[in-house]
Amino acid sequence: DIYQLSDTDPTGFTKEISADTGLELASGVAFSHDGQLIAVSVSAGCWVYTLDLEAKTMTLLVKFRTDFAAEEESSQTCARFVGNSTILTGGEDGVVRVWRLNRDVSEPDKTVGTAKALAAPEKVDPHAKMETSEQPKLGDSAINGANMVTLTREYRGHTKRIREIDVDVSHRNLVVSSSEDQSCHLWRLTEVSPICKFSKDDALDIAFQRLPTKPPVGPRKHQFRCVRFANSGRRLYTVLTPARGDSILIKWKPETIAQENEDQWPWVVEETAIAGDKPVASLCVSQDDRFVCAAAVSGEIKVFLASTLHLYKKKSTEQHTFAITGMSFVPSADKQAPHCHLVSGGADKNLLRHDIQLEGGIAKSGKEMVVNGVKSAVGATVGLGLSLWMATTLLFILLLFIHAKTALLLDGPLAGFSDLAALRFDSTDAPVTMVALLASAAATWLITSHCSVTSAFFWNGLLCLLSGAVAFFVAVSSDLEFSWQTGDAAVDELLDRDSTRVLLIQSKRYTITSPCELQEWNITEHSANSLWLHFSSIDLASGAQLIVSAVNGSNAQTLESQTSELTTNPISGNKVVVRFVPPTKGCTPSAVSTMTLDAVGYESSEDMQVTNEEREICGAADTMKNVVCFESGSDEEKTMVAKAKAVFRTQRTREDSAIVTCTAWLWGNQGHIISNNHCFSSQEMVDAAKFEFDVQTSGCDDDCTFATCPIGKTLAGKDNVKFVKSDATLDYSVLQITNDAASYVSSYGYLQVRASAPTQGEQIYIPQQPKGGAKKITKTDDDAGSVAATVRSLDFSVSVSGITYTDLIAYAADTEEGSSGSPVISMVDNSVVGLHRIGDCDNAATPSDKLASALQAIVSGNDGYKTV
Repeated sequence: DIYQLSDTDPTGFTKEISADTGLELASGVAFSHDGQLIAVSVSAGCWVYTLDLEAKTMTLLVKFRTDFAAEEESSQTCARFVGNSTILTGGEDGVVRVWRLNRDVSEPDKTVGTAKALAAPEKVDPHAKMETSEQPKLGDSAINGANMVTLTREYRGHTKRIREIDVDVSHRNLVVSSSEDQSCHLWRLTEVSPICKFSKDDALDIAFQRLPTKPPVGPRKHQFRCVRFANSGRRLYTVLTPARGDSILIKWKPETIAQENEDQWPWVVEETAIAGDKPVASLCVSQDDRFVCAAAVSGEIKVFLASTLHLYKKKSTEQHTFAITGMSFVPSADKQAPHCHLVSGGADKNLLRHDIQLEGGIAKSGKEMVVNGVKSAVGATVGLGLSLWMATTLLFILLLFIHAKTALLLDGPLAGFSDLAALRFDSTDAPVTMVALLASAAATWLITSHCSVTSAFFWNGLLCLLSGAVAFFVAVSSDLEFSWQTGDAAVDELLDRDSTRVLLIQSKRYTITSPCELQEWNITEHSANSLWLHFSSIDLASGAQLIVSAVNGSNAQTLESQTSELTTNPISGNKVVVRFVPPTKGCTPSAVSTMTLDAVGYESSEDMQVTNEEREICGAADTMKNVVCFESGSDEEKTMVAKAKAVFRTQRTREDSAIVTCTAWLWGNQGHIISNNHCFSSQEMVDAAKFEFDVQTSGCDDDCTFATCPIGKTLAGKDNVKFVKSDATLDYSVLQITNDAASYVSSYGYLQVRASAPTQGEQIYIPQQPKGGAKKITKTDDDAGSVAATVRSLDFSVSVSGITYTDLIAYAADTEEGSSGSPVISMVDNSVVGLHRIGDCDNAATPSDKLASALQAIVSGNDGYKTV
């Protein structure tokens, strides 16, 4: 009989389809994977039906004998489909047979007919003695109309009655079978030899060690009665059942994720549970592999959570009173329902439905509930303590860093709390402390809400380490001021750094009266090695900038827009220049810009001194000219300007906040960048850099510094430029633009490196960004500018820091600090013949033949080489 399950009525089953097997007993059924076929165990044979759910009919396709035990013992005990055309059967004779179903029989096969051994009689007298049948042979078939089954394989690894067979539905090749000979074997359909023989004794030893049950005295007569694969095929469930006593549910897993030895694949015990105190006769696994269910001959049903085999609750309106002969999980018709169903059928002639909640159904004893409650209380208390400690540590780190970075909270770390308690908001201490408190609380909640107590110990340890690191960083960083005042003179003296001073000046709000003009102020402290400024407020008109830098324009920091409070980074030297730069476009005399400077800090430690590398201007005059000066010149000079388009400025911020500038240029059509090794020798240096194009003046006689030069386009190094390779001996560095390289090549062009060396006396010119300022070109090597710059030597040698570099090219064209990495270009073919690297009255460069050879070993497919 086939029933329709009601999803709303717990007792609602409607019989939809029936088939009459006559006087013979139908003892088991198996469905094909598409649900259209049923294999029914009837006496010693298998009857295969096709289902028509719309017509509500079952039609017999073929029936054939599958078990060949002697006389009245013969019967089929189990059957399983593999897909829709392969059937496995097992019975009293201990042989698992594999059959192939064919529903389109050829005429020659019909002529041969059914093999005698497989013939199943049309009518059977259940009281008559069964005759001993001849044994079948591989290839024997049973035919009924257009349907035929053929015996294809036999597994003869067992010696007694087959208890159960199951097939891994995910791969449809792995088979597990159990027998009354106390064996359980794993084998493949394609190879009828076992790859794993499960050990009953080893499994029981493990189970009795883990479970609260006493091992039996005397021989162990347990049998592998039930076997089921998880639907994933990665786990196997078996039940070891004795004649009396506890039945043991065992979850197995493969020792290796895949079979590594073609002869064997060991599986090991993963979990165990007591399936019942009576023999278990039925086992099933839910379709999502979440639950496993075992049913005893007493009618008791137990549901387990598959992952741990913990007992799980179910809801039943009725219970079976006798042995359960079969059961299966059924998903709810509503896919969003928080439960699934379990259907069971028993020898008490009842068909029952049980409901199982998908979450929160783990069954616990009273003792477990008390123990878990105590554990939860202790864990919550410890967790709260750890959370409070974590929040306090985070708050300390924030307050320390805020104070060190902004010079707030001068009256001590608790100054903000005192102001909050007194409801005083005349300073910024209270709001800053409130923000730090909220930030530390939020960070603590984010961390602790997703971690255990054990993890909380780890996070606290990590935060303690972080607080120590921050304190050390503040202590050794010259740009982080630290001057909490505790009120205790001795402690304050320890906290104070003797080399650090803060000059408190009269705070005054200054309004810039000429908002469209460049203005400058100098601040000097003769004993200082570095200075920094503290502005209590800055409010600039749109497009205006406030630039704080050293006298030579280095270490420049640009301040713009509106900010309530700001402390600049330390600037080397004893003088700081503050420049107001008006908007470049749309400046109106009515625009208002204000700033309030209220403190100047300085450091007298020698560690803050920075020595800038000098570059040489030869002779009494500087012959470098702004690139714009050549735009209206000869065709030769216009070509120089076009080639110089690919040359640009780089600026990199060092760890001591100093800014280092170099020159670089686009090489080839793949977006590669060439500069010096002493400018870029790692990805970290590239990430800390900016690459700035079209840094040049608008007029020939105009001048600008690093901080005031207009910039056409800026490319941040981080995430946009990758470091490829550098070499200290040849002093080159190869980088590559990784983000939209084609647009840069299209906009600025690129230079080519000559594959051969330059010739002595060859005329050259050098586009460069001296001192990080406007782009300039040098084409002469004397003061009057009438003699062309040339290659003076092809085997120049120079010693730098004790290391002698040879085979360089030398020239007397003017360069300066910031020109490192400039291309030395031939006036003959406008190819690069040298990479500028050393400044002196005889400037030096790596020759093009060595540079080209090195580049060819690194980069292929680049149109950056030129042959003459």
